[in-house]
Amino acid sequence: AHFIHSGTHQNGAHGRRQANNGHRNNIILDLQRALNNIEQIVHIDLVCNSRNHIAGQTNIQQLVFFDDFDGDTLNTDVWKHRGVGARRCGFNAESQAEVRDGNLYLTAEYLEDGKFGAGWYSGMISLKQDYLRGYFEIRCKCNKDKGFWSAFWIQSPSNPYDHNISQGGIYGAEIDIFEAMSADAKLPSSRNSVTQTIHCNGWDDDVENIDSRTLGKFKVGNDIYNEYNTYGLEWTEDEYIFYINGVESARSSFGNGVSTIPEEVIVSLELPGSADFEKDYSTQMVIDYVKIYQK
Repeated sequence: AHFIHSGTHQNGAHGRRQANNGHRNNIILDLQRALNNIEQIVHIDLVCNSRNHIAGQTNIQQLVFFDDFDGDTLNTDVWKHRGVGARRCGFNAESQAEVRDGNLYLTAEYLEDGKFGAGWYSGMISLKQDYLRGYFEIRCKCNKDKGFWSAFWIQSPSNPYDHNISQGGIYGAEIDIFEAMSADAKLPSSRNSVTQTIHCNGWDDDVENIDSRTLGKFKVGNDIYNEYNTYGLEWTEDEYIFYINGVESARSSFGNGVSTIPEEVIVSLELPGSADFEKDYSTQMVIDYVKIYQK
């Protein structure tokens, strides 16, 4: 695989929590804009969806990490298998992340003889090096089937779900650059779309009522399940700016401000809370590359 990386190595991983549905419903930012306008904007910019483009950040100067999975094994000098073991309805395991044909495949399936016994298995990887600010981008196809969902996100090694640590996000947050949970959506308007979310301040004592904000549900102009699309985040000293196929989709400094500490970069095919599927069911997330730019 081709890769570039620089900076100091920092470890740490904590399980992420889902946003409170009540708060999520109350704080969706301009859903009508997301449904009516973003589709047109992203569709117009599809020409920019190439392996060589950057979303136009004039302040980002240096490519500090790039992996296009051009090999036959995951490069464990820079990646680690994250959250191996029990998670929601099943397990994460190393066996579910496979590099071949110039892609990384994260596969969710039922295994009778899995590492932790019979059950549903999926894959999650993260970079061993944490990053403070910059531009983060993935090019991928989302899993097309029900239940499981594709995600690209960053999370602080300190616990962003403890308000005493996070302090409203400035000492750590979870930033969902994208999550695609719409493959089996009942409403057609919700299919072929992604959400972008900021989680901070914690669940234990949400005294400021700022635990999370979903910035919108963005309906992408082309097929997110069968075509490659790019999802990016520019993290500056002042705000988070989100991109789909090189077009800005949202920006926010939700909470008490942006994170001021290095964060872990994560790619995952998420396990649902329950999986009432036939045992021959499987689904995959296909990743072409991950890259990071910094000043």
